[in-house]
Formats: sequence, C-alpha cells, structure tokens
Amino acid sequence: MARKRLLVYSPLAIWQPPIYETQLEIVQDYVDEGYDATILTCHAHLPTCEANPRHLWSVCTLCRSRAKSGFEWLRGQFSVADFFDVTPGQQKRIDTIVRTPFRTLEELRSLSVDGSDIGMAVLSSVVSALRDPNPDLDANRAGIVEGIRAAAVVHFSILNHIARLRPDVLLLFNGRVASLRPAMRAGQASGVRTVVYEVGGSPDRYFTTTNTYPHDLATLKHVFNAAFDEATESPEEKAQIADSWYKARIASRPADGMSFTEKQEAGRIPERLQSDGLRVGIFISSEDEFVAIDGWKPPLYVNQADGIRQLLAAFADCTGVQFVLRVHPNLTGLDNAQTRELAVIAQDYPDLYVIEASSPVHTYSLIEAVDIVVTFGSTVAIEAVYLGKPSIMLGRHIFEDMGGVIRPPTHDELVAIIRDAISGKPVDVQADAKQAAIRFGFAQSRVGVPYRYVVRDGADRAVLIRDGHSHRLRYSLTARLVTAPARAIRRLTNSVAPKHFTRSSNI
Repeated sequence: MARKRLLVYSPLAIWQPPIYETQLEIVQDYVDEGYDATILTCHAHLPTCEANPRHLWSVCTLCRSRAKSGFEWLRGQFSVADFFDVTPGQQKRIDTIVRTPFRTLEELRSLSVDGSDIGMAVLSSVVSALRDPNPDLDANRAGIVEGIRAAAVVHFSILNHIARLRPDVLLLFNGRVASLRPAMRAGQASGVRTVVYEVGGSPDRYFTTTNTYPHDLATLKHVFNAAFDEATESPEEKAQIADSWYKARIASRPADGMSFTEKQEAGRIPERLQSDGLRVGIFISSEDEFVAIDGWKPPLYVNQADGIRQLLAAFADCTGVQFVLRVHPNLTGLDNAQTRELAVIAQDYPDLYVIEASSPVHTYSLIEAVDIVVTFGSTVAIEAVYLGKPSIMLGRHIFEDMGGVIRPPTHDELVAIIRDAISGKPVDVQADAKQAAIRFGFAQSRVGVPYRYVVRDGADRAVLIRDGHSHRLRYSLTARLVTAPARAIRRLTNSVAPKHFTRSSNI
C-alpha cells in the first residue's frame, strides 16, 4: 500500500518562536505515523514576508540557516524543496495582478485570484505590521504591491506542488497573512485536507484546525466547547482549573506569558471615579487585531469608535451616569487611526473619563469598581462575568454563545439597559453566568494538543527536547559571520528609519 504524503509549507523559520518549533513537532508526528513528508521552504523567492518585509539578504540567510537547524532535529523520512514553482504563463498573470489598481481599503480587500482572497491576506499583513486598522495606502503602496506579488506567487506555487505531489495532507501555520493564506486557500481549492496550526493560550499546547484558519469564529466556538464537554475532569475540578486561569490573569501571570497588565498597579482605580450614580466602564480592544479577519466585526457598529460615539451621544444630557473609557494597554505608544479617533472622541465628550493605554490604573480593579462593563472584542467581557459584574458585549468572541455576557440585539436596547440601570433597575444577569465563565476559563487551559517535544521558555523562546536532550534552533556560525555587517548596518538604519509597511524585522 502506498505511503501517505504530507506537504508542509514552511516559509517562516525565523518568525516568532515557538512557531517553527511547533511545526517540527507536528511534522515529526506525521513522519512517525508513516507519512512521506515534503517540506517546502523559502529560498529567498518571497519578495516580502512577515519575518522579512524588506526582503533583506541577511534575514533570508539567517532564516534558511535556522530552518536547516530544524531539519537536523527531525528523524525519519522527509525531503526538502524550494516552495517557488511558477510557470512562465503564471508569471505573466502575476505581473498583471500586481498592476491591479486599488484606491481604497475595500478595493484592496476585494482583490482575489481564482477565488483566493489575496487582498484580504495582504491587508491583514499591512494592518499587523503597522498596527493601524486604517493604513495609508499611498504611503505604503510599494510594500502593499510587493505583498500582492508574494501572495500571488504563493497561490500558484502551492497549487503546482499539490497538483504534482498529490498530498493527503497540507500543513501550514496560521493561514491569515499574505505569505500564508494563499497556501491555505490552495489546499481548500484542491480538496486536500489542510491542517492549519496555531500557538498561544496554554504554553504546553498548540491547536489545529482543518480546512480553515484558527481565527474562524465558528470553528473556535466548536473547539472551545468540545474542550470543555469532552474533558474527563469533574465539575469541581473544571471550576478549579478555570479559577486558576482567571486568577493568573488578574495577577498579571497569564499562562501564555503575554500580560498587558504587568505595568499596572494592583488595586489602583481612577482618581475621579464618581461615588454616586451609575458607573459604566468601556473597555476597548486594539482594532488592528481583528479588522482584517472575516466574522469579527461588531454587529451593531462600523467599529469600536462608532459604537462609543453612539453610546455617549445617547446620554449626552444625562447626569446620572459616568462613562469611563479604558484604552487597551496594547495601544500604548501608537499613533494610528484608532488612537486618533479616540482622541477626537475625548475632545468631543469632555465628561468622558479616559484611562490612557499606559495608565497604571489596574484593569481588573477598574472592572470591580464600575457598575456595568461594556466591551467589544475583549476577554474582559468574560472576565467581568467571572468577577460578578454585568457584562455587555457589543463585539464578537469565542464565548459569545456560552452565556453570561449580555448581547443587546440593537443599539436602542443597549441604551434602554443603561437607562434602566440609571433609574435603579438591576441589570438582568443570566443565571448561568458563572458557569459560562468556568466553561471558557477551563477551555482556555485545555484547548489543543499537549506538546511532546516543544518546551516554551517565556512568550517567544522554545527548545525541542527528546530523549533527555534539548535542541535549541540556532543560526550556523557561517550564517552569523556572513550576515554580521548587514545586521549591524540594519540596526543603525532602523534606529532612524520612518515607520512604514516594509520596515525591517527585529531579528
């Protein structure tokens, strides 16, 4: 019987550990199951990528060296090839595609090739690189065009590899950005079982989705609910595990090492928080995290700023309520479309009490100090439920159907809930609110597959451990020596370079 074939698209060996280490573990598992693996790497043919936006030779050299270090760890039967595989006719199409005019974000977003949404993928890369949900297209046009070229190259190359190798499984990371999403779409279009993996959440696990990316909201809901429903722990044990997850976040010691509250002062609340009347805390997210992902848009508003404006306008003449806006710490130091709009809102509504992103006010102490919590796409919504607060969610999230959070179907109903609360009517909190918080907190600790080989060391470091021996992926001495001058020049250049989409990586 013919052995099954695994095709691995692996262009980013240098990007954000433990991404590549996780891929190596998954590949090893497939090889151990008897799959013949072909690993497609990048031999500097991507004109731009998330790890090397400006396509610097030094970064490409280091990336290929780190990839080789990973191959030295793998055991079993596998082969390595260049992902680039474009015919002359396809190259002509690519040259035509990159000349497609786009004047607006919507025109960029709608750009597709053979049904592959490469425009959305490029927009996702641009937004993530610039941390701006509404990037300046003219200022970043050159980088965007190169992103379109890269996405088109990936689209045709992976389709060609699939047609020739006929794999049973295609494996790749993330599936969201320009260098990755077209490969996922190629797998979907070809009918190949496409496995997309992601890291994060629990440090001892990774998780995968099949035939979609790990940001698909419906898939995430299913994965999280299954993690709770299929777990063998008793209800009491599940509650204890969930409790530990929430307490770790409140104490700025989240399991994934990514804390946004570690610079805040526990117990500190706003100095001007009123003692009488209704206190409504609005906790926003960084818009760039989900603006380029389908399905996460707030259902009632254009964006968070629009929602805040409409809410404040509804109570502009009301003296019985104080609105407190907690700007997400992830927006600290950013000058983007969202932060500029928030500044305008603060000017237009001087009674709005704004807690800046860098403020030492403790997010969780603020949750407990206000009477109602309003969020858009933040885990604060379910954390507020855990802390016993009425939690109104105006955005989308994995836990939206678990209960606990209040989801007004219209803006008028949102206004009615707050008006009733101002008059003294208790907010109608669901009876199963606490159980919803337990469900999500437990699932956060149990979603995914436990690592066999990868041991994470903080948020962005990892080692591979097998048979008692650790293997940390490193650059070869030759790669480090030949790229040292270029890296030194790049560090000097980056210290004075303006911010733009094709900025260099921080490697």
